[in-house]
Amino acid sequence: MPRPPPDRRRGRHPVRRASPPTSRNPSGSRVSAQPQVSQPKVSGTFEARPERPLREDLVTQAALEAYGAVRHEGRLADRALDHVLRTKRHLYSNERRAVAERVYALLRRQRTVDALLDRTGAHLDQRPPTQQDLLRLAASQVLHGESAERVARASGLRPDESRILEGLPAAAPPSAASPARNASPSTPRCPTSSPRASSASSETAPRPRPPP
Repeated sequence: MPRPPPDRRRGRHPVRRASPPTSRNPSGSRVSAQPQVSQPKVSGTFEARPERPLREDLVTQAALEAYGAVRHEGRLADRALDHVLRTKRHLYSNERRAVAERVYALLRRQRTVDALLDRTGAHLDQRPPTQQDLLRLAASQVLHGESAERVARASGLRPDESRILEGLPAAAPPSAASPARNASPSTPRCPTSSPRASSASSETAPRPRPPP
């Protein structure tokens, strides 16, 4: 193969760029042998990533700290949660949401939880405050519809405390169960009439005339 003429300006041979290797398909046309990288298609919707599983030990510890600050130190619930979650930077978003849900759920029904725990023989006054709050959090989860066995295992309760949780559904009245299970969407609620409305309607109603 003859060599190309030297480049007189630089005294070098011109650099020839190598063309990509090609091949011929059965029809006779040349096809580049380089692999073609397909670009990902961008659509308007993206697939949601599955949520990470909850690390129950971290969630329980954060919920205990927030609820203890509300019950024993008199702090407001939102400020206590904000302070605790600000220090727990290693919690995932779903774990932070679980902490807030458990604390607010217990604050809404803490009187019912205390009454049911006393009915099942928990003797909260004979336990340290941290153990009391742990039982309250676990009992609130059971009343919300979760399995007593799973809650006891995730909270690290002892066998005697697990038996207390197992006796909660039998001791709880139907009104203390989760509202999601008791509410029936097919039956609408009727507004209750107030005594003022009933008295006003009786005053405005025409009185019957006496017979002549």
